[in-house]
Amino acid sequence: MAPRQAVTKKAPRRVRASRPRRGISRASAHPAQVPPSGRIDWAPVVDILRRGERFVLTGHSYPDGDVLGSELATARFLRSLGKDARCINCGIIPQNYRWMYDEGEIEIYDPARHGSFVRGADAILVFDYANLARLDDLTPPVRERRGVLIGIDHHPLNGERPPIDIVDLGAAAVGEMVYDLIGAMGGAVTKEVAIPLFVAITTDTGSFRYSNTTGFTHRLGAHLVDLGVEPYEVYRRIYEASSEARLRMLADALRGLKTDADGRLAWITVTRKMLDDRRLTEEETEGFIDVVRTLRDAEISMLVKEVGPGRIKVSLRSRGAVDVAALLKPFGGGGHARAAGVTILEPLEVATAKILAAARKALGMTK
Repeated sequence: MAPRQAVTKKAPRRVRASRPRRGISRASAHPAQVPPSGRIDWAPVVDILRRGERFVLTGHSYPDGDVLGSELATARFLRSLGKDARCINCGIIPQNYRWMYDEGEIEIYDPARHGSFVRGADAILVFDYANLARLDDLTPPVRERRGVLIGIDHHPLNGERPPIDIVDLGAAAVGEMVYDLIGAMGGAVTKEVAIPLFVAITTDTGSFRYSNTTGFTHRLGAHLVDLGVEPYEVYRRIYEASSEARLRMLADALRGLKTDADGRLAWITVTRKMLDDRRLTEEETEGFIDVVRTLRDAEISMLVKEVGPGRIKVSLRSRGAVDVAALLKPFGGGGHARAAGVTILEPLEVATAKILAAARKALGMTK
């Protein structure tokens, strides 16, 4: 391949979905026979992946199922082509996803161990990021890269973007986009690739229940099952794997449940002390927001987490009347209209008050 050259910073190339998805035939016996969705022109990415040899795959810090599943599926596919592909992330990997990969397949970023590889990779693929600042400690070496930076996301972007920026707002999960990419390369999806793809899709669609779920999502899920994925085994490992301490923490948080606007606004808070007392990490609160959103009248549900002194993470969910991504945009947050988040560098009480004020305003309250 040609020698690596420095990438000149220029306006990002944005590729957006434009055409409707085509279905997946139940009769398809091999993934290579399944046509890509047709929504995205993958040509620039395919060319880079075919020519390159060394790749970094990553996503937003403290990765969730969509990030981990998407990057792991991509890495396994690239390695099947003889490429050197490494998944490198910032933040703790939630315990309920660690069954999905072998030791060493997912690496936690260490500047001494990974800095030179990240800077020297032929390409860095960033999944589900919305804003490059969400890479945390990986941001400096990514900016100092010699290779190409490629973003693959299904969120409206809010901030710094990669030079090659693949966005499909109609995709239920980035995992759907990765499936398309593999198809665009003429590749085969093996069971080892299908499992992380299924994890990516099922976690970002609430087990195929959320409003982002489409017919394509169900057909793709069925296709992955045909390849050997066992849905209950995946569900059990992700959602039926709580420790006693985690359940007691959830009980602690729910005892502090607050509501406003005749129940249309509901929120719980997890403080640093609560986490320390239960000896839990903040990643183990994943899913708490989904309990709050079951409140019958709650139009906006909120989880406030104090992850450190003056560092607050807020997760919002909406039933549809309020665009919570737009609500959080002034604070530097982002996501989808019905699910969004933000990190605020303020004391707990200050951050909570700011988001509550914005939520009340979005609900038409005057106070």
